[in-house]
Amino acid sequence: MCPMLGKLAALLVVVGLLAGCGNTEPDTAAHGKRYQVSIIGDSFTAGSLQGGVGPNGWPALVRTILGKENVVIDIRYAPEGGAGYATVGDYGGVFGGQVNAVVGIACDLVVFFGSTNDGIAPPHELRTAVRDDLARAKALAPRAKLLVIGPTWPTPEPPPEMLGVRNILRDQSAAAGAVFVDPIAEHWIADAPQMIGGDGTHPTDEGHEYLAQKIAPLINNSLGQELNSG
Repeated sequence: MCPMLGKLAALLVVVGLLAGCGNTEPDTAAHGKRYQVSIIGDSFTAGSLQGGVGPNGWPALVRTILGKENVVIDIRYAPEGGAGYATVGDYGGVFGGQVNAVVGIACDLVVFFGSTNDGIAPPHELRTAVRDDLARAKALAPRAKLLVIGPTWPTPEPPPEMLGVRNILRDQSAAAGAVFVDPIAEHWIADAPQMIGGDGTHPTDEGHEYLAQKIAPLINNSLGQELNSG
């Protein structure tokens, strides 16, 4: 597998709730409806030694962006570096374990992001894992919408195995009635290589700001909101 997909051994698992009582951002409007969003992901969500940890990560930044538009979200997440739908992460977990940990009946939206780590997974195993994870999320949160964001790649020409991961996620998302977003086709990160850290794989703090600007409208639209213009 490409060295870009090497695991970051020093990365700690992020387990948390980004809620209205947090002190990492300005107060949001008291009268906005509050939504619960669960996020499933890898080190692109958890942050890494390159950047994006805690308040500098895209989940916290998305919450700030939407809060300024009176869309108040509480985020539940437990991302794990090295993990994927079918690939075991640095601490022994896969996406399915995160679904069990952070998705509940009160959830309004479940967001899956990634994973480049699944490039090493046998396609049949990945297909089954994706199908099962989406079904489990729907069972745990029957009224929640599902937003599946595929893997990113830091160059314009991803390897064939990464396109295979993307295709499986696209097809399984369609079967589950989830919204699928394709960062590879939309050239996320690949059009901004300066936002990738020195390891050649993970986003810097600036890269997480870039991701937040991409993902905030997706979450907003999934929640049925409309951002103010200007």
